[in-house]
Amino acid sequence: MSVEDVSEWEFIGNKYYARSAIYQYGWDLSTLKPYRLSGSPLSSALAIWRDTRNPVSYTHTRLPENSPSQPFLHIFSADAEHLATITSPSAPVSVGFSSADELVVVLGDLQYRVYNYSGKIPISTTHTIPLETPTTILDARIAGDSLVILTAELLFYHLHLGCLSRPTRVASMDLSDAPADWAVVSAAQSHTGLATVIAATDNVVHAADSLSCSTHPLNTPHTAITLSPNGRFIALLAPSLILSIMTSDLSRLLTRFDASSIDSYTPDQLVWCGSNAIGLVYNEPDPRLWLVGPGGEHVLYPYHDCSSLKALSTMSSLLVVSPENLQVVQKVPESVQMVFGETDAGALSAPPSRMLLHAHSLLENGSSRSDDVVRSIGQGLLEAIDGIIAAAGEVYVPSTQRSLLKAAQYGWQYLSDYNSDDFIKTASTLRVLNAYRSVGIPLSKAQFDSSDSSALIQLLLPRRRWGMAIDIARHLHSPPDAVLVHWANAKIHASDASVPDEELSLAIVDMILSVTKAFVGWSDVARVAHEVGRVSLATKMLDREPRASEVVPQLKRMKEDRLALLKAIESSDPDLIIDVLLHLRSRLTLGDFFKVLEDGGSIYQPAKALLVVYAKELDRDMLRDFYFQDDRRVESAKLDLAEAEQLDGDAKIGKVRSAMRFFSEEKKSAFESRACDEYQRLLHLTNGATSVNDAIRDLLGREDIKGAEKIKSTSLVVLLDEPTETRYNNRWWYLRMHCIVEKRNYTALEQLASGKKSPIGFEPFVKALKKAGNKKLAVEYIRKCEPKRQQELLNGM
Repeated sequence: MSVEDVSEWEFIGNKYYARSAIYQYGWDLSTLKPYRLSGSPLSSALAIWRDTRNPVSYTHTRLPENSPSQPFLHIFSADAEHLATITSPSAPVSVGFSSADELVVVLGDLQYRVYNYSGKIPISTTHTIPLETPTTILDARIAGDSLVILTAELLFYHLHLGCLSRPTRVASMDLSDAPADWAVVSAAQSHTGLATVIAATDNVVHAADSLSCSTHPLNTPHTAITLSPNGRFIALLAPSLILSIMTSDLSRLLTRFDASSIDSYTPDQLVWCGSNAIGLVYNEPDPRLWLVGPGGEHVLYPYHDCSSLKALSTMSSLLVVSPENLQVVQKVPESVQMVFGETDAGALSAPPSRMLLHAHSLLENGSSRSDDVVRSIGQGLLEAIDGIIAAAGEVYVPSTQRSLLKAAQYGWQYLSDYNSDDFIKTASTLRVLNAYRSVGIPLSKAQFDSSDSSALIQLLLPRRRWGMAIDIARHLHSPPDAVLVHWANAKIHASDASVPDEELSLAIVDMILSVTKAFVGWSDVARVAHEVGRVSLATKMLDREPRASEVVPQLKRMKEDRLALLKAIESSDPDLIIDVLLHLRSRLTLGDFFKVLEDGGSIYQPAKALLVVYAKELDRDMLRDFYFQDDRRVESAKLDLAEAEQLDGDAKIGKVRSAMRFFSEEKKSAFESRACDEYQRLLHLTNGATSVNDAIRDLLGREDIKGAEKIKSTSLVVLLDEPTETRYNNRWWYLRMHCIVEKRNYTALEQLASGKKSPIGFEPFVKALKKAGNKKLAVEYIRKCEPKRQQELLNGM
């Protein structure tokens, strides 16, 4: 039973479908009916657990059982090899696999667990779903790395696995009862670009994302709904057994088929076969599968030798699981139809690829007619070779693959310039596919082509097939780092505590370096070594890690703070250095924090410089303490003066006095100390004015002549461009004259001008009056100016 066996082909619509036996099982089970089944994205693993919601009569089984409140979940490879058994802390609401092939178990108490089952003992991580109000989970769907839950309040929430942020609430559907069934269209497949929930209730189907909800009346309830692997179609089954196929945006009804016309029983499962046909799985009264095509065409696949069936959908096929075996039902690829179809290979109407395979068969049987058959293909020989190579990539049986590839090689001998790239690529792909299939991973070529190399390699790690994974990584030109990390971690966990860290380190390093000299996963190995208490081993692994961004966080987790700071400084990454400094500050008292920096000496100087830059912007108190501890008197004084600029009154004076004291403790800052002393006295005298000029101007403006005179008598008020030993009161006259003119008190101006001899002359009077708009009075003051300047001043009026 294989895809190339024409006797197994069934015509549905305009396509052929076939079923193939992949693996024979040795499960000691009488039936799968009391169990639920979930498959990983690439069909590499199966999770089986007893369905406590649907109790059945006793069945013969040797699968270990536990209490219904804490059931066992058994993980098998697709060829029935046991990989792990997990005890669920409570009855699971939903079970599935992430895109990384980790088992996800959703529990009713707003928790889900993610299990890595690649080691001897599965490792779990528990996540709590952070909803605002306590509730319980009624149902859930796991799709790749997304999880959608239905709460007791009949509200849907969407979240990403492992994400700590709050889940996104899906727009309300105003449900009064839980939906009969529902499905999730991922954001990548949804036409809105948002994860969409499609739920069947009563006579309507709801479609809701985080922004809106739409309701689609269908005039009948639906008990089952399933989404096609490509996300473009949904299938709905009504209690009346009416099967409807619609687009996933619910805009078009594509097919409506009455399943009661082919079977009177209600199917146990509604499962897509690729995205082209729907499988109806029945177990009563006998196991069987009906495959329904796009136009309602249908075919029956009986399973007389099986006790019960479960089905899983893949991107290109349908997997049928029974206690006895695993079969795949798929559309027959076009290339396989052309090579193995029912037309006589010797007929002139036969496809070129079928004629070429026939010619190769004649050659192997020693017939001289093979050359004539090849030559009769004529211009279609290149098409024949390409078709045979394509068919080889689609079949599962290695002997058939080899026969097809040999036929292609035979054909290209008749071509002078054939490009064999496709042949080499297909042969390489088949080598990988066959290797996977031999260890219970029934990858199809479509699945292989749609997966990146890292995802394919990851499939081998739960089976602890590290050598095979390394070989395939080389074959696919992919770095083997993930494989080596997994091997090293398993080695650490499996090593007895009596094995010294030095010995274990040598074994790990020798193995890794024998595979690659460019390994960049040392920090991942160090993390596991630290988790199991091998601190020395962890440090040795980190010594080999070239990426400071990986080393520093791990050293912080290990509480090797000083070493972390040193590694950050060596990296010259300012963000990394600041991160370690803040980590240190959060763990230590301020005194101990500063002591660490002090003990580091000149090596820690870059960290100190960055700490100053950071603290200037965000933590002035810490900066002040740091300056004091580091005996930086001048910097402390400057900090006080900078802060004084933002203050007023006594607080400002206090900061200036503090700066004066810091300056006075530095021999080279005597001038700055005296300046601060004069400044604080000025502030005290002028009630906070920042200069003598401002103080005098303010007092004159308030006509406090005596106050202004007092400041004048205690301060040196001179023009900036005059020698400091000149004791003329030039600035005093300027300030007083300008203040009088601004107030337009011309009587006071005359009194000032007619009193003592003006040390600044009268030209400043003229300019000030002219600026104030009083040209008439300005002319009178021109007459007081020197005669040689009078005419020029008059011309300027």
